[in-house]
Amino acid sequence: MTTNLTPVFTPNLMQKLLGRNYKWWYLINYSITRVRVGILGDFINKIGFITTTVLVIIVWQKSNPGMEIITYLLIGRTLRTLIDNFWYNRIGMLINTGGISANLLQPNSFFWREFVASAGERLIRNLLSFISMILVLIGFIYFGTRIIFDFNIIFVLLLLPVGFFINYCLVFLVGICSFFIRDKRDFMSYTETYNALSTVFIGSIIPLNQLPLKEFFQILPFSYILHHPMQIYLGKYSPLEKLYVFLGGIAWCVVLYFLAKLVFRIGLKRNESVGL
Repeated sequence: MTTNLTPVFTPNLMQKLLGRNYKWWYLINYSITRVRVGILGDFINKIGFITTTVLVIIVWQKSNPGMEIITYLLIGRTLRTLIDNFWYNRIGMLINTGGISANLLQPNSFFWREFVASAGERLIRNLLSFISMILVLIGFIYFGTRIIFDFNIIFVLLLLPVGFFINYCLVFLVGICSFFIRDKRDFMSYTETYNALSTVFIGSIIPLNQLPLKEFFQILPFSYILHHPMQIYLGKYSPLEKLYVFLGGIAWCVVLYFLAKLVFRIGLKRNESVGL
């Protein structure tokens, strides 16, 4: 009598529920596990953002701008941490080192695979940033800073996934510029410039409605990361205008997605033409 010693594979609950899509759940878990290693260093890295936030608020308080602007900046910068994404560094590294070749051999879309990986990695990092900013917010309130609290926060939270996807598309576009900028130092200068400009364009230093050409800045995709959510939070938009914000954000998601796919395809063709 022969005994079959081959182990029988038994799918767990998530594998049964997700089926073929379990791979995305596994990728998220893997990204979360990987980021835990450097969690202390990441927390230390938040000191720079916290310091900048404190200085920005103190400078604005000197001009006595009123509760709305202080709320816009404090709550806005706090919520912004939940959708932060700096994935252009990884994408740029994959392109510069040639590591993207192995990724392209995999059956799934490079765009969506990196999106899921970035979401998994940013989950813990962004939660750390959010907790840090909550402590800053409590500190300002403790020392007498008055801010507005409103139930419109519910609509803002619903808009966060749209902002996260817009942010990812933007950093994906920045990352694939490595196809056209072969020197690593030049690419780093490019990303630093993007970081500086995007901070202004989303309204985290100066509210966009305080800038010249505010109508132009308010239609850019950056405005859906902080400015429009905070206008909703402050009660500046009617129910119809809130709907327009959601539709505008989704429209930018679609436009940026196809733009990212187009530029990625052009970059691949360029690399193939020069034998990279």
